Amino acid sequence: ARALVFLVMVVAVAMAGQSKYRGDITVSQFCEEYNRLAAYYYMDSNGCLTEDGSFVKNPVYGNTFEISIGEMAAPEFEFAQENGIMTGMSFTISHENTELWANGCQEEMTLSALAFLGGRKKAESLQGKEINILEYIREHPFEDFTLETGNVTMSCQVEYSGYMNTREMGVLYLEEKEGEELKNSFYLHFEMKKEAASKSYGK
Repeated sequence: ARALVFLVMVVAVAMAGQSKYRGDITVSQFCEEYNRLAAYYYMDSNGCLTEDGSFVKNPVYGNTFEISIGEMAAPEFEFAQENGIMTGMSFTISHENTELWANGCQEEMTLSALAFLGGRKKAESLQGKEINILEYIREHPFEDFTLETGNVTMSCQVEYSGYMNTREMGVLYLEEKEGEELKNSFYLHFEMKKEAASKSYGK
């Protein structure tokens, strides 16, 4: 009996990290899944993703408090839909000559892939090499890529200058020079779309 209870607990924990939906989903279902997985993997620092593509900060209770040592821009999602079915999503971060650190958005990419792909984690690169999507995102921050899985194409384009080489940390820190004006730029665009998806994105 104890062994059975333990097995049930192990399965329950494993299932909690899996996607709830398979196949076609709505934007509402995507956001629900994104937020559920964000809480499960402790990747919910942005707050709760809403259907208009923005984030709402989670309330802070009791003695809990947040410490911020640097500001980064949070992505704002855009969704594509056809007949009520979600066919793609994207987000872009772009800023120039600011004090913002550069956000690699690895957590947002990971959660988006899990929620949109129904838990699928394998894809192919343009060279036909099989890749674990989640491992690739984690190990290749601030890099361009294009991956395909099933009828979904996932891509990322990144350009930046004026930041320190701290890519492995998932964040690029400012390259400040005393007495000089800030000169930096950052652009990141991430997108997933099904083959039949429209090329125009709207919230």
